Amino acid sequence: MWTPTPSEPSPTRRILIVGLLSGLSLALALLENALPLPAPGVKPGLANAVSLLALLLYGPRTAWSVLAVRLLLAGLFSGNLFALGCSVAGGMAAMTVMTLLVRGAAGEVSPPVVSAAGAVTHNGAQLLFVVALLGSRALLAYLPLLVVSGLASGLAVGFLAEWTAKRLDRIRRESMP
Repeated sequence: MWTPTPSEPSPTRRILIVGLLSGLSLALALLENALPLPAPGVKPGLANAVSLLALLLYGPRTAWSVLAVRLLLAGLFSGNLFALGCSVAGGMAAMTVMTLLVRGAAGEVSPPVVSAAGAVTHNGAQLLFVVALLGSRALLAYLPLLVVSGLASGLAVGFLAEWTAKRLDRIRRESMP
């Protein structure tokens, strides 16, 4: 099994990496928002692949920065406070779980499993945010669909992030003096 080797870049390089990954993450989030949804809240989660990639290659600090920039800019572009609240609740909960799994398991948890846990957490946190905001527990009946879709999309996104991280890690190691 491939074990990520996160390395904290220099401050200048970190700014560049956060900017590039945030831009890619934002573009994927905007693309997803333009796609028709099979059910409310059910998305592929492609922007999360970039956050997971940042976590695997550069560590929590860079990953949290990429997430924060994407959430802020996506919220500004959408102009929808409700969507921003859902995104912040889900994104922060998912990144917390993924960070704990990556840091605590020392490579024993594969990126697809980390991603799936993050996706299910993301969906659950968003649902709890909406239930708290609207005050309707009836919405909790939607949880099984969100868990299944989160597992499926999370695994797919995790395999994509792992594949990309392996290649980028190899390129990074080969280009170092």
